[in-house]
Amino acid sequence: MRKGIPVITGTADGIAEIISAGSSKPGEVTLVYGTTGIISIITNKIPSTKELWILPHFLFFGKYLVIGGTATSAALTKWFRDNFGDVEKIMQKRIKINAYDLLIQQAEKITPGSQGLIILPYFSGERTPINDPLARGVIMGLTLSHSRAHIYRALLEGTAYSFQHHFDIFKQDNLEVSKVIACGGGTKSALWVQIVSDVIGHDQFVPNTIIGAEMGMAYMAAKAVGLFDDYSSLMKAAGGKDTWKRIEFNQKNHEMYREYYKIYRNLYKNIKNDMHALALKSE
Repeated sequence: MRKGIPVITGTADGIAEIISAGSSKPGEVTLVYGTTGIISIITNKIPSTKELWILPHFLFFGKYLVIGGTATSAALTKWFRDNFGDVEKIMQKRIKINAYDLLIQQAEKITPGSQGLIILPYFSGERTPINDPLARGVIMGLTLSHSRAHIYRALLEGTAYSFQHHFDIFKQDNLEVSKVIACGGGTKSALWVQIVSDVIGHDQFVPNTIIGAEMGMAYMAAKAVGLFDDYSSLMKAAGGKDTWKRIEFNQKNHEMYREYYKIYRNLYKNIKNDMHALALKSE
């Protein structure tokens, strides 16, 4: 390597996407709707949390990122499409409408709560906040009246409950939420983002600009060699925050989801030991 060429250290893709999404102030939360889910909040203090991860902020001296990560998020929708979406995959080829969009169209017709269906989204174990590699997925409440569409919507609701569990930890650690920014491929689904807003009880702001891990990495490299003066320069280059779309939560749905969420939390506690026993037998 020729002398004088700068060498710049990057970061994980999830962190890079958080950087690209534009959160910069304490209390701002970023939700990454990716294959796995990433949840972060900016803070000026280091909380004594055992459930989540803490990192010094890459861009702002004296600030920290408190981060959580789910093992599955969009991985669940892919699992469902691959195993139970044969019709949608065929229709995608014939009418050129994405199979996921076809599944969403059906799930939109299902009422919130999926008619008494709750899914624990621990299909690959779970990282935060339960940190349990032996956790397993559960579909509870099935009846003969349920359809594929009910299960697909319940999967989306299960990931939303997982996000809410992280918000519970934020509250437990006295981290006050001021704003929620959503990014990642899953935000293409308006229904999914709406479900999450309704569950967590916060509006979400979805950037319409080009963001992603690549954008975050590019900014870090550009900042290191002096092409950008500060973070606002990146936001300006990406189109600015005035292009963000706001997804408002529905209060009635939020109150209903709170009751479902209580069952969601109790379900894992009540069957944890049996879940572990089954996981060990499958190894």
